Amino acid sequence: MKVFTYRYFLHRFPELCILAVPKEGKKEPIGCVVGKIDDEEVTIKGQQVQMQTGYIGMLAVQSEYRRKGIGKALVRQVLQRMKDMGCQSVTLETEVS
Repeated sequence: MKVFTYRYFLHRFPELCILAVPKEGKKEPIGCVVGKIDDEEVTIKGQQVQMQTGYIGMLAVQSEYRRKGIGKALVRQVLQRMKDMGCQSVTLETEVS
């Protein structure tokens, strides 16, 4: 994703952009998740229905902090916020790094 895409997420959906920082020591970010919500028109049993869908565009954790549950905690938090905002489905975009 390009930097202007992240700016869009931050300005439009700040509650779905979450930073993880260590409890102790330097308070610099060690992970983040970035999401958004879209209204989508879907067909259910022949009826056109408006539905809110979530999208996770980025999940990142610094390598030295991986395998400690930080990514899982970030995803759980953003999914709960999306659910609280009325989302009925969420898409997670992935890429090989």
